[in-house]
Amino acid sequence: MQKIKIALCDKDKFYCERFAAYMMNHKAQEIELNIYSTIEQFTGDEKMGNFDLVIAGSGFEEFSSDVNIMYLSDLCGNQAAEEARWEKDTIPQKKIVTKYQPMEQLLHEIYVQAGMTKREPVGVQVATHGKVIGVVSPECHEMQELFSVMHAVNLGREQKVLYFNFLEFSGFRKLFGQTGNFDFTDVVLKLRSGELTTEYFWNCVYEMSGISVILPFENPENIRQIGRQEWEQFIDFMEQNTDFEVLVVDFGVSMPELADCMSRCDELLLIGREGYFYECRDKHFYEWLEKTGHQAVAEKIHKVNVPYTAKNIHGGGNVIEQLQWSEFGDFVRRWKEIMDE
Repeated sequence: MQKIKIALCDKDKFYCERFAAYMMNHKAQEIELNIYSTIEQFTGDEKMGNFDLVIAGSGFEEFSSDVNIMYLSDLCGNQAAEEARWEKDTIPQKKIVTKYQPMEQLLHEIYVQAGMTKREPVGVQVATHGKVIGVVSPECHEMQELFSVMHAVNLGREQKVLYFNFLEFSGFRKLFGQTGNFDFTDVVLKLRSGELTTEYFWNCVYEMSGISVILPFENPENIRQIGRQEWEQFIDFMEQNTDFEVLVVDFGVSMPELADCMSRCDELLLIGREGYFYECRDKHFYEWLEKTGHQAVAEKIHKVNVPYTAKNIHGGGNVIEQLQWSEFGDFVRRWKEIMDE
């Protein structure tokens, strides 16, 4: 994989150290980072013209060049956007982003500005078959989404993972603090028109706890517009244009052509509980698969009994960190270890 070459230009030593530490811990395989504290130091480096992106922070506010530059602003998001609109009168297409936003959101800005296609191997067609893991719960288990996200995060420590879901009213944005402007609706519209490009696709992808995510439909009624055709087109696009090793998808039980969509998965996880009531609902689900000619789908299913509830999750912090340091987080990790044996 060809790394994105980035120059971080900022006189704030502490900020640079934090930035570098994050990249080293999470994106060392994707990003090559060089740090400069003065304009003279940067312009005197023979590598100056070879960067995919120059990030200009404190001390570099007035720096301009014909290289690809993204400016960091100390202002908050709305103020930074307003500043960018004023700056465009003097510097066309000047890109200004908030400096002190969560690193995962800043990373998304970096990928978009640098051009995500640079992550692909030069001269090599991506075309790989990533493993597709589908998650479903005929019992409508409240922990389905949380289990799937935590499983994706655990997989993401070793592999390149994309997570997305087709759940109704999942609360994903608020729950995980995601504020992106694009969601799966944008992907589907481009797919249907035949206009989905790699560049546009990466505009719709956000970073979260070491994995990539596409935000769910803001309007849950749009889930009804996803059927087998759109699902097949999406998976084909992923295999031909990205290098994700694992796709984790949460299916809602009311999704059209659900069984057909699940048939494209390499592995299926059924999230449930122990008890006669839950067994009856699961049995109904298996009978439906058999009657509709999807016995092969049933054979891929692994039942996961999750004996936890979401009542102890609280706002005001990183939900994933809450889960990682909980009994539930230990449960998901142990389950993965058992499956890997």
